Amino acid sequence: MKLINLLPKEKQKELGYKRLSKTVISLIWITVASFILVLLAQFGAKAYLQGQEAGLKASIEDLKAQASKEENAQIKAKITQLNDMVADYRAISGNVAKLSKVIRQFAPLIPSGINITSMKIDSGNRVIDITGQSPTRELVIRLYENIVDAKNNFPDIDYPLENVAKPVDIGFHFTFNINPDLLK
Repeated sequence: MKLINLLPKEKQKELGYKRLSKTVISLIWITVASFILVLLAQFGAKAYLQGQEAGLKASIEDLKAQASKEENAQIKAKITQLNDMVADYRAISGNVAKLSKVIRQFAPLIPSGINITSMKIDSGNRVIDITGQSPTRELVIRLYENIVDAKNNFPDIDYPLENVAKPVDIGFHFTFNINPDLLK
């Protein structure tokens, strides 16, 4: 079957142009509609991703705060422990008498040849008790005289007579007081 178009040529061209214009207008509307849909989809995706980003940032900040609290707690515990150790050291060192001053003042008084075998310092009663060995009686007497000469630092010496009873190979013993200024 064959179709015959009986319209004049001008009308046929006009109908062709109308169909073409309807097709072009339809394509324009479809293009605009698809452009709007794509644009809305992009804005929706952007809003969704920004919401996700904000949620992740909030989660990260919470984790950082929690980690900081745990780290701060550990650091604070360590600092507290170290501060307690320093306080203990200060308390102990403040209560202990400064015996090094006593020893520095006493050491030069010992004559060469004498061996001090024991030295007990009672800082509470401010008393020193020494025992030792001497090859001769004269060295024991010189030690006694040296301590007596240092009466500003070591007053009130106890001088037992058994220290000089033998002429050689003497085991001696002295007890004397300490000036309180040496224990500061």
